[in-house]
Amino acid sequence: MPFSRLSGRKIFKNSNILYDERFKEKDLKKINQYETADMFFPSVEEIKTLAYDTRTWKVGDRLYKLAFEYYGDSRYWWVIAQYNNKPTDHHFKLGDIYYIPLDLVDALNTYGY
Repeated sequence: MPFSRLSGRKIFKNSNILYDERFKEKDLKKINQYETADMFFPSVEEIKTLAYDTRTWKVGDRLYKLAFEYYGDSRYWWVIAQYNNKPTDHHFKLGDIYYIPLDLVDALNTYGY
């Protein structure tokens, strides 16, 4: 069932002059880029409908590792991130309490996927 957070996002060719130096370094004329995602964070009511595990952020925790542990696929790290309203690992601090939805399909349905 792999569902990518990139699914449904448009790809455009970025030829912005601001990237000229980077393009020269990599011998490129343009790059393909995904449009910025509209992030959806579940409401408190929606969160209450999902079974979840409660954890405390500790040294070495990474969203991709947790996704692999819970879902068997590290590509679903963003499900945990969205569930906690924190877009990346760097938004978590040591000691933060966070939640992991236990049923991936239910979580994806809650997010509208």
